[in-house]
Amino acid sequence: MEKLRLYRIKLDYIKYLWEYVDKKVQYREGFFDSYNENRPYIGITYELNDIKYFAPLESPRFSHKTLKTNPHIVKIEEGKYGIIALGNMIPVLDECLVDFDINKEEEQYKKILIRQFIFCRKNSTRILENAKQTYEKVTIEKVKFFVDNCCDFKKLENEYKKYEEQNPCSTTKTTI
Repeated sequence: MEKLRLYRIKLDYIKYLWEYVDKKVQYREGFFDSYNENRPYIGITYELNDIKYFAPLESPRFSHKTLKTNPHIVKIEEGKYGIIALGNMIPVLDECLVDFDINKEEEQYKKILIRQFIFCRKNSTRILENAKQTYEKVTIEKVKFFVDNCCDFKKLENEYKKYEEQNPCSTTKTTI
């Protein structure tokens, strides 16, 4: 696994995947772009079948503490610091990744992000194993629960490179 870093994804890419490929991609329809750009859509990347995937981190909610353990959800410190939503992972082009500077966040979010980052670093092997299991349960085993609750990974893989052809991301990564 490459060195673990936090990223955001360019909003146009998220909108493309959500609008043209899979409505399970995390995007808030009906909100202004400024809302979607400013909401913390932050995550980690890893390789699955020679494709870079992005898995979003979710801010803590009370319900995270009571979620059952499942491959598509990795609870960060028993849900106290949110989850990694592997069911919402998406293939991503390097050009659509936005480097994320945790030091520019407000203090309350910064503390949560640091805890999430430390957890991800310590548990990277487990996270990758869960990502593989989730991927297989959707694409190979076609387990109904996973198919119903996760993104359509194969459909996303078939379409994500078309985005670059139609709407190229800039070739230089942006830093936030």
